[in-house]
Amino acid sequence: FNKLIQKFDAAYKEEFSTIIIPKEMTIINNIQCLLGEERIKRLGATDTFLILMACLTHDIGMILTYKIIEEEWGKDNFKNLLIRLSESSDLVISESAKLLLKPKDCNQDNFKWALEIKNAVIVLTAEIFRNKHAKQSADNILSNDEFKKLADNYYSEQLPNRFIELLADIALLHGESFNYLMSCLYPEANGYKGDYIHPRFIACMIRLGDLLDFDNNRFTSNPQ
Repeated sequence: FNKLIQKFDAAYKEEFSTIIIPKEMTIINNIQCLLGEERIKRLGATDTFLILMACLTHDIGMILTYKIIEEEWGKDNFKNLLIRLSESSDLVISESAKLLLKPKDCNQDNFKWALEIKNAVIVLTAEIFRNKHAKQSADNILSNDEFKKLADNYYSEQLPNRFIELLADIALLHGESFNYLMSCLYPEANGYKGDYIHPRFIACMIRLGDLLDFDNNRFTSNPQ
């Protein structure tokens, strides 16, 4: 994942949660503390592996390439989305959308307006993708060849397809309701070489680890 993160546009990265390896390691540590040593000893090998993999992959939808951003902004109905955002109760979001819908006159003597537009684009991109990052994470795991090529230490081709599909489900479901999660995942399933996995348990651990990380340096200190 390090190579993928290095290719992530820094201008957009600062507007999102700091989704980098140290943050995911914090989630792993949260789960470890929550379970305790005795419960960890009772985990099967495949459960342990999938918990670690889910921690590292469930938020990869927050890592955006320029191509993904360009495709979103180039959609035919994007203006309608800007109009909806201009009606947001969040003043920063609504003002950003209004600025792009009706740009100010471009003063050729003072180019501060260019920075205002840049900031509006960053704010709106963050809002658009934050709300859909769980699905984007699932899509990246399942079918984003560009992501798989960049994340050269994510050996997806060496994993059984059912594990890849489960990781995608967990990524998608961490953005859905708890009841929906419970209805979508089995409590137990076949693991690898004779052991068993517990999809609901793994997905719930990811949600709890994420929740416990909420106020632990998760957001950038950049006030802009």
